[in-house]
Amino acid sequence: MLRTVDRAGRRWVRPALVLLATLAALLAALATRTAGATPPFTPVADSYVDTGQGARNFGTATQLRVDGSPEQRAYLRFDPQGLSGPVTKATLMLHTNSGHAGGYFVHGVKDVTWGETTITAGNAPPLDPAVTDESGPFATGVWATVDVTALVRGPGPVSFALVTPDSIAMSLASRESGATAPQLLVETSGSADSQAPSIPANLRSTAVASTQVSLAWDAATDNVGVTGYRVF
Repeated sequence: MLRTVDRAGRRWVRPALVLLATLAALLAALATRTAGATPPFTPVADSYVDTGQGARNFGTATQLRVDGSPEQRAYLRFDPQGLSGPVTKATLMLHTNSGHAGGYFVHGVKDVTWGETTITAGNAPPLDPAVTDESGPFATGVWATVDVTALVRGPGPVSFALVTPDSIAMSLASRESGATAPQLLVETSGSADSQAPSIPANLRSTAVASTQVSLAWDAATDNVGVTGYRVF
């Protein structure tokens, strides 16, 4: 029996395909589409500004600094694309270079046109007044997270700013840090999809040992996308 599953979780049962090997075996191939899954997004731009150095830009730094005195604010911009449906949850993750007893607060930033290598304390865009979420205390070398679902409404550019009222500075990894670059995780409800994947045709087998059979088949197709198969 051949069974395919689409992103919406529907199972589509196909006529049985009988494969004869050492023993007659009934095999099921499952073509799957992952519901609401997107890879983590990394920033398209990030930097921080320092009111004590109003004209200086820190866009190429490997860290994002946040401090209450003198005020330092971190800015990040993401451009999530390829979402399969309405956003159900969005999580911003920052890797910590230092621990902090108070953590950071995240605000939305309506302006999504600021430049990574041109933003300074003198020209930085204003923050939305409301706090979207706060990280709480964190240790060194961990991923500190905040819920930014209220700010990520769908595909397209979105900006965040990180602030703290605490006079003790914190250091977070920037996108220039490589493996510890900030991440935006976006979960969706999946697209409204009523079309089944096509039947994976031409199932073939080759006996490679008395207890092993090698299988092959023509790929299934789908209007949203097939991501894999499971063979039972």
